[in-house]
Amino acid sequence: MYRLENNVFTFLVKNIDKHSIDIRIAKSKYPYKDPIKPENGKIGLLTLIDDNNKPTKIEIIHFSDFTDEGSYYSLIGVERGKEGTARKSFPMNSIVTQSITKDVINYLMDLSENNEKYYNNLYDEFVDLKNYIESLDSKLVDWTEDQQKEYYIHKNNISHIDGGTY
Repeated sequence: MYRLENNVFTFLVKNIDKHSIDIRIAKSKYPYKDPIKPENGKIGLLTLIDDNNKPTKIEIIHFSDFTDEGSYYSLIGVERGKEGTARKSFPMNSIVTQSITKDVINYLMDLSENNEKYYNNLYDEFVDLKNYIESLDSKLVDWTEDQQKEYYIHKNNISHIDGGTY
């Protein structure tokens, strides 16, 4: 969902009021980095800070893309006042950073929980399949030789997945 880069630190190249969606950020100077372009429906996010030493205003914004305008980037698909912050006015040279936010952390936690549920369900399905294959052992006498070979191939594959318990 999110597309982030480490050590993003730059500044606004023009004033913005609380209604502006035309946001322009300077290209970063080494050792800092520019944000990465969000791709495939991912979201870029930036934090605007009015003064790095004595901040009085902070706003999180999302964006879907940006264009390279030479010495600065123009953000595209800007959404202001995200993650519980309010839309505010910021003067030129306000700080722009990219930080891990609560929504990013919550997204990662939800993803982790969903993956755990997925793998637990997958494991339960595997156990059901293993039990089904074991139940077929008693029926082998009624099968042709080719059916029995096919059965042992599948049983051997399950054994490899399960750590060789057969």
